[in-house]
Amino acid sequence: MDKITQVGPHRLKVGSVSEGLADLMGSDMADVFYSDPPWGEGLVKMFETMNLKSTGAAKEGLSLDSFNKHFFEAIRRYARNLVAIEYGFKFEKEVPMWAAAYGLNHAATLPCFYDGKKMRPMHLHVFYLHEPIEVPATLAAEIQATQGSAMVLAFLRHFGRPGQVVLDPCAGLGATTARASCQAGMVFRGNELNAARAARAVAQLRQGSGAQKSPA
Repeated sequence: MDKITQVGPHRLKVGSVSEGLADLMGSDMADVFYSDPPWGEGLVKMFETMNLKSTGAAKEGLSLDSFNKHFFEAIRRYARNLVAIEYGFKFEKEVPMWAAAYGLNHAATLPCFYDGKKMRPMHLHVFYLHEPIEVPATLAAEIQATQGSAMVLAFLRHFGRPGQVVLDPCAGLGATTARASCQAGMVFRGNELNAARAARAVAQLRQGSGAQKSPA
């Protein structure tokens, strides 16, 4: 797969967040920044090691602090205002603290569940950069009652509009943010470290948009 693949209006890049997103975003800004980054030091190192084994890529030696620096700088550079970050319960205090260090304002912390092999509790942290964001109780209840792409879709349908841009620099397999963006009629911009996982995300975009691959 090419480093950046175009699928209809959507674009997905294979690369590290530390490489930057300028080639992915161009002049675009994200109307909604929505991401599920690695939860803590252990997962940052695990994903880097997994990528090294499967692709032979050079190991950067990222720490949680250095990953956060690249991640939150991407938010500052490309998010218009609204930011949503999924993270595990045990990091309840740390995520708002990290975000505040990069100038993000806290709007809400919503309890919900990670949609994996085991249903694990997590938080959806909602921030804004400029204009305050209000999360209504009805949306908070809907998010807590759903998982995976259905939860992301509920969020996007409330805060986004068709044709707007969604950015996820940790796109993974594409089964959540990419899929929900297609379902909401929004334009997806994604980055994924691992080429094999990125290929599955591209498949989600093709299925969701019905578009054919057109390399950038």
